[in-house]
Amino acid sequence: VELDEAQDEIRKLKWRESQAQAEIKLLQSQAAGLRQQVEDEIRRRTEGVKQNLERSRERVAELERHLAGRTKDADYWEREANAAWDDLDEADRRYQDLRERYSSKTRSEVIRSDGRETGGMGFSRDPRETARLLDQMVSFWEVGSDPRPPEVVDSHRLVLPAGLDPKSGGALQWIFFEAPRLNLIVDGWNAAHYWHYNQGILQKPDAQTKEFVTNKLENLVKYSIGRHQVSFYLDSRLEVGLNPDWASQFKSRRLTGYYVENADDAIVNEAASRRGEPVVVITSDNGLAERCQAHGAIRVYSEALAEWMADSPF
Repeated sequence: VELDEAQDEIRKLKWRESQAQAEIKLLQSQAAGLRQQVEDEIRRRTEGVKQNLERSRERVAELERHLAGRTKDADYWEREANAAWDDLDEADRRYQDLRERYSSKTRSEVIRSDGRETGGMGFSRDPRETARLLDQMVSFWEVGSDPRPPEVVDSHRLVLPAGLDPKSGGALQWIFFEAPRLNLIVDGWNAAHYWHYNQGILQKPDAQTKEFVTNKLENLVKYSIGRHQVSFYLDSRLEVGLNPDWASQFKSRRLTGYYVENADDAIVNEAASRRGEPVVVITSDNGLAERCQAHGAIRVYSEALAEWMADSPF
């Protein structure tokens, strides 16, 4: 009986084994199918990524070519703009020269047919010389297509717009976008110190700070509506990291810088020499500002310059 029961159990186990083997074969077949599907999906997605990558590379190459072209155009227009400013500077010089020549004309004496002399103020009686002078004056207004430069006004008429804080960057925005042509006189080390304070820099200003500030000022006057002039004064005794062999004066287009023994006195002297002209002094030194205001200058604080430099696009 036990032997029969054992044989029955063996038959049941063999049947289960055959069922398990069949199930294993089914699962292996399903696994092979899934593996093939996964490989096909990976292959398809990889091919798609490769195609996208190739398109991206082509797009990057196209953008690089476009950027190179735009950079070339930007360089061209920068050169054209610089040439236009040079032409305007030359036109200004010619106009001033012609105006001085006209204003300094002496009385022209003319011999009448009866032998008597007569004369008059103004242009020469020689029509050819008068024509040449008129042609030169007309040629001034034919330089490019730029509008006529704004007329210079007296300093007592130059005032900051009502409500404009001379300590805010808006004061420099006004100088950049709206003010007529004027003379900016900058207390150099004062402006440099306030730039470091604005940026949280603990070190004292050095040659790099001076170069940074003067570059900002040069761009300010270069692109401003009034095309202003800047005088930048530094106390030579406060030089830090500067080459002692440097010249005592540096000039770059519309910006002229001076190393002097006493910058405050030099700034006051220039403000006095420009009395009757529109003058803006940039300093946070109250004593210096009061001395310059006595000569008709208006005052903008170095804090305003620092704020403007922090936000300026160039």
